[in-house]
Amino acid sequence: MNPYFDAAIAQLLERTRQLHELIPRHLGRDVAPLEVITHDRLQFLGHRLKVLRDAPELQRPENQRERLRIFRRLCADLDQLESIAVSVLCRWNQEDQRLNRLAGGLASEIRFPLPTPVVACISQGYYETHAGLRLIRVPLAEGRFLLHLPDLYHELAHSLLEFDNDARLASFQAAHVAAVEDAYRYLAGELQKERSGLGPDIFKRYLTTWTHCWMSWAIEFFCDLFALYMVGPAFAWAHLHLSATAAEPPFSVPSFTTAAHPADAARMRVLVVALERLGFRDQADAVSRRWERLLQLGGYRRTPEYLRCFPDSLLRRIEEQAYNGTVGLGCDCASPTMAGAGRKTLNEAWEVLWQSPKEYVDWERGAVANLATKFFSQ
Repeated sequence: MNPYFDAAIAQLLERTRQLHELIPRHLGRDVAPLEVITHDRLQFLGHRLKVLRDAPELQRPENQRERLRIFRRLCADLDQLESIAVSVLCRWNQEDQRLNRLAGGLASEIRFPLPTPVVACISQGYYETHAGLRLIRVPLAEGRFLLHLPDLYHELAHSLLEFDNDARLASFQAAHVAAVEDAYRYLAGELQKERSGLGPDIFKRYLTTWTHCWMSWAIEFFCDLFALYMVGPAFAWAHLHLSATAAEPPFSVPSFTTAAHPADAARMRVLVVALERLGFRDQADAVSRRWERLLQLGGYRRTPEYLRCFPDSLLRRIEEQAYNGTVGLGCDCASPTMAGAGRKTLNEAWEVLWQSPKEYVDWERGAVANLATKFFSQ
């Protein structure tokens, strides 16, 4: 297979060179962090490919399997870099620039402790973070609307859990670890009850599956709660809005295969508790009423499995830990008297929607223009 590897690696090296050339020059400071990271990663992958091509030990017959493994890994890394980072840079336009400035303004309002990731309107799904690239991707037209923009705060929070050895993030990361440990202790206790009883084995399978899920679930809970602490009721309403369009039932829990996200109902529960903590009691009641009405319209009911997977005592403990961890970041938490044109506008959007639904679209169009002008001029 050495002749194949020689040719294929040469072609990949040429691909890395071409990708360097495809990235436009002088894109501006908004996208500079992603540009630097992308060129550095292309350079690193080129170096790894040369090692794979030239290392004598990897050309021996007994090492061909290892050579194939490394080759596949480098191909996958290059494909991902091309499809995500290079694609963003190659199509960077005014739409991206406007939303990127808006995201920077929102982060500045809350005193976000890290540099704001680059935000690009290129996602083919929903909001998604690539923390290692310092990149958030959102749907194409997202910068023209307000109702989902509170989710930007959730995406910002993913970076807070991504990077080790940063003292600024220690409180948030320690609280996250404590929340995971609490969940593990609870599930271990439930599993012990099943093992000491005569119940069916299927409940042991459920509990084992949930245990495997809680590391990723805790991340989502903490990102949700950080967003709520930063922007207030707008994030809870945005979660209701997203849940209304979701195919997955809000009380759904996995049985035998893991799920990356916790049940929407559990996520809403911690958000309501967080609203009450911040002093938004009227808004918490309003969200709860609308949420219950949505559940009725969908015919959804809490299942015994859901109640066992997400007991209220555990959800409240997670909220408390997330709040303490967030306070330690030094960010400006939301309150009924919070400042900041960005998050005030995001909350006002939901107030207008509920009070004047027929006028909302026209109001939103003007509000987006005003907000974009404000942050774009900074």
